[in-house]
Amino acid sequence: MTYAELIVKLQAAEKATGLYLSDECVDIENAGQNATDRELFQVAANAAGVRAEEAGYDINKLIGVSIY
Repeated sequence: MTYAELIVKLQAAEKATGLYLSDECVDIENAGQNATDRELFQVAANAAGVRAEEAGYDINKLIGVSIY
C-alpha cells in the first residue's frame, strides 16, 4: 500500500467514526521534506495507530489492514 492509499483509507475511517486519524502536513514535518513514500507511510501509520488507541479503537480494524 502506498502513502496516498493509506491516507484515503484513514480519511474514510475518519468520516465513518469522527476520529482524527490523518494529517498530511504533520506527516511531512515528522518524516522530513525529502522523505520517501515508505517513510511517509510509516509515520502516518504510527500516528494513526496512536490516535486510534487514545480514542479506544484499533486502527487495523478501522481500515481493514494491519499497519500498526
